[in-house]
Amino acid sequence: MVMATFPLTIYQTRRGFNDVGADDMRYGDISQEQLIKRFRLTAVSNVVDPYTLTRLTPFNTPQSRFAGVYGKRNGGQLSVHECARLLFEELQATSLPFAFYGPYRQLINQMLTHLYRSTGAPWRDARLDLAYRNQILRDNSKNSTRIAIKQVIDTYIDYQQKGYPGDKVFAFAEAIRDKILPKFDSFIDKINGMGVCVHDVHATQIKVLSLKVEEKRWRAKILFQGQDHFGLGIEDIQKRKFMQLQFFRIWFILQRFNRFGFRPFLTNMEAVIDLEGGSR
Repeated sequence: MVMATFPLTIYQTRRGFNDVGADDMRYGDISQEQLIKRFRLTAVSNVVDPYTLTRLTPFNTPQSRFAGVYGKRNGGQLSVHECARLLFEELQATSLPFAFYGPYRQLINQMLTHLYRSTGAPWRDARLDLAYRNQILRDNSKNSTRIAIKQVIDTYIDYQQKGYPGDKVFAFAEAIRDKILPKFDSFIDKINGMGVCVHDVHATQIKVLSLKVEEKRWRAKILFQGQDHFGLGIEDIQKRKFMQLQFFRIWFILQRFNRFGFRPFLTNMEAVIDLEGGSR
């Protein structure tokens, strides 16, 4: 029997990586008329009117933490740049309820700054990788992909030939298909920042990097790779839970309004998980 060789990709979502053609990756493509008539985005900000580029209320508070990035304030009629800067400050302020607890709460501020710079460059952060790893390790439910992979190896491992049968590789995809892939949708994710930074994961790939068999024990290293889009699609803003929150209305305007057109970006994360098992 032929044994499988590693590294080996055991699962890949239908939605692929680097899907820059997805709707939530579009920017600067919607007119003022469409925003008002089709999406009913009339009341967007408490600070400025993005359609007339005018202030709605006096803004005399001290400079926020974004001031060093976004520049200085001025008065009177706003330029497009100044209006965008004030909208980003408001975006940061309205993100606080989603990220006020835990070690990842500062990520959203950094990702909003990256969005403001509008380079479109992919985003990667060690804390995001850590959050992804912890999500995988802490999922001990019946829907855990980590547990499903371990069960498949336990079932088909060949101790005599010290490997995994090549004709049983399909079993991984079949087992994972019925599980829930790693994402950030728990209650704690609603307040620690991960729900607003990532929430769902657009694409996932899982690989077995290595598998070592000794006597009646085995050890494996499993690589989880995820990619999300830090951007809003039309389907998002049409959902009630997005439309009713000012944070998402401002975000959609900054990204999709053809006056601004700030570029969304790909968010990358990965984690290597150690698994082991054996026969009794």
